[in-house]
Order: sequence, then structure tokens, then C-alpha cells
Amino acid sequence: STPGTAIERAQALRSLCARFELRCETIVDVMNGDVTLRASDLDARALGAKIEGFDEALHALEPSARVIASEHPRRGDLAVWGTPPATIERMRALKARFDPNVTLNPGRFVGGI
Repeated sequence: STPGTAIERAQALRSLCARFELRCETIVDVMNGDVTLRASDLDARALGAKIEGFDEALHALEPSARVIASEHPRRGDLAVWGTPPATIERMRALKARFDPNVTLNPGRFVGGI
């Protein structure tokens, strides 16, 4: 994404939060085009009921969106790293080569690496 689209993308994310009845805060870095979104709910159970649908809609809107913080029990069901990159198989091969016993942070990176 480019810096020129950052404001539009932030507005689209705010609309998405409104659609799911989530609280929303955004930070837009107009120099590099990054948009940081904080979506929350006052009720943890309500958030839990909404989060998977929101995650799907979020990644449909922003395929490379990453979840940078969440202590929610359903975090493992979310696409926290966004869409896996085209190089995912190379990344898996590197991980297998340098961590053959899968002891270093198993499943905690993009694509479940």
C-alpha cells in the first residue's frame, strides 16, 4: 500500500469496525502508508462472538493485515500474520533446515511456521 491511500484505508477500516459494532482507533503514518488499527469491545464475550467474522472481513479488505496484539482465547483461529507470502514454501524449508526438531517458537509465525 502507498502513503497516498493510507487515509482511505483507515476510513474503510473504521467502517468495517462500525459494521461489526466494535470500538475503533486508528493511527495513520502518512510517510510510509502504514495504518494501525485498534479494534475492541467493552464486553470480552461480545468481542469473542464477533472476532472471527471481523478477522475474515479484515483480511478480505487488507490481505496483509497483521494482528500485533491480542490476548483473546481465539487468537489461534485468527490470521494474525495476514495472507502467507508467495515465498512461504522457501520459508518452511529454511525453518526445517535450521530447526529440524521444531523447538523454536513452533507455529508462531506466518503460515504456522
